[in-house]
Amino acid sequence: MLVAFAGRAPDETASRDGVPPLALDAELSGVVEAEALIEAEALYRDGRAEEALAAFELILSREPGSVEAAVGSAIARWPAGTTARLRTLALASEERAVVHFHLGFALFWEQREQAAVNAWRDALEAEPDAPAALRAENLLFPEMPRGRPIVVPSSELAPELRERALSEQLSTLETAARTDLSAKSAIAYGVALQRAGRAISAREQFQLAAEREPNNPEARAAAAVALFEKSDPTPAFAALGQLSADFPDAAVVRYHLALMLIWINDVDEARTQLSKALATGGNGFYETQAERLLERLDQSGTVEPEESESE
Repeated sequence: MLVAFAGRAPDETASRDGVPPLALDAELSGVVEAEALIEAEALYRDGRAEEALAAFELILSREPGSVEAAVGSAIARWPAGTTARLRTLALASEERAVVHFHLGFALFWEQREQAAVNAWRDALEAEPDAPAALRAENLLFPEMPRGRPIVVPSSELAPELRERALSEQLSTLETAARTDLSAKSAIAYGVALQRAGRAISAREQFQLAAEREPNNPEARAAAAVALFEKSDPTPAFAALGQLSADFPDAAVVRYHLALMLIWINDVDEARTQLSKALATGGNGFYETQAERLLERLDQSGTVEPEESESE
């Protein structure tokens, strides 16, 4: 079950005395007019709503079917007809999370909190593979860390690829995953998808990695972590619990189990799992990561999760 919204503006949003936020994620969606959308969104964020509105309307004159531009235009008009426009758009584009997500903010700014919760729930259910869906999930579960537990791969990206924009990384890693039939290539692409806020596509890549190399604990752990959903983390914990029995000496399993425990605010058990990772006797990547994470927990009692590009 989804938890009830706490009736407060999450820390990442402006107060209701200001204007609703705008997050179109155009740079990662591959939509037409992405550059123009990014520029228009920047105008809005700089407090130049009238210029932003003109920019979004210009995009719509060239691309009348642009859902992102229509959302931007509605938000930039706040409060003049914003909610009505977004409701109409939601009926026409009910499969688009970005519409429901922003409708939720318009309703929240009108102090209609339960209606906002319903809209954010619609965003998560309508298009779970979209960054807007994960943003909505953050608002539905404000007591949990933002995003979802991340898969931490043991192999780093090549330096020349790390310096590129995430959109370029996605393209390169997708090609590699299709030509290199190893778990490593699928994991690398899955991690990039996860950073882009595409949770379902990332899950598919991690599952592919596990199918390619079923005896690889890193691939299996990645597939298990990707099952995590804030509304029901049970399948992810069940999968990792089984892996703990199948690979009792694999630090990668204990490390990722600890990450998931942090997401459900069970820090004490997370420490236990990290200690078990260190007790495996290895001196590899995940033992090092476990030691670092344990130190951070001991220092602060919690950890600020790494943010995806879409958050």
